[in-house]
Amino acid sequence: MEIRNWKQAELARRSGISASQITRVLSGERNLGDEALLAISRAFRMPAEIIFRAAGLLPPKPAINELAERAEHLYNLLAPENQYKALEYLEFLKIQEERGDYRVTKTKTVETG
Repeated sequence: MEIRNWKQAELARRSGISASQITRVLSGERNLGDEALLAISRAFRMPAEIIFRAAGLLPPKPAINELAERAEHLYNLLAPENQYKALEYLEFLKIQEERGDYRVTKTKTVETG
């Protein structure tokens, strides 16, 4: 939620889970069931496995594998014509990185040149 700058109400709206239920989960009073976790994964556009891992229902994975899993999930959600564009963009980013034209922080790209 923090990376997306979402409040609890926004997650509730996008997932269809009540704001009070989300509050109870975040405060540790309650756990979410499978259907609610699936709704959250759809709201975040993330693979369900990542959400289930965050909830402690699946064993953790190294962070680099989680990023690749998220990228693959988003790629698979794209229309075929946009999948090609996504690959072109990744190639562009790699070229820029090799040239040292920018650096990437966790949440944004910063030009350095």
